[in-house]
Amino acid sequence: MNPRRRRLTAGLAAGLVVSGSSPAEYLVTVTDEKAIRDAYGRLGIRSSARIAGDVFLVVFDADPGLATLEKLRAAHPAIRAVQPNQRYRATPQ
Repeated sequence: MNPRRRRLTAGLAAGLVVSGSSPAEYLVTVTDEKAIRDAYGRLGIRSSARIAGDVFLVVFDADPGLATLEKLRAAHPAIRAVQPNQRYRATPQ
């Protein structure tokens, strides 16, 4: 196994390295959890999970795009914000 791959494998095993951002993951801030399904249900939600307070990680089967999600958010006052989930990779020393 080459050294770079060995470091990546070791980092994944340790939970330190996370792959690049998934284009179908979004953070959605709501005042009512039901609003996620109401607004985005027809877009193919794979899963949604509360990650902190009123913020949910929503994973879509296919990326609907931020513009589509923002347009639907505007029609649902219970959805306060939506943004792509940004994952970060720990850089090897």
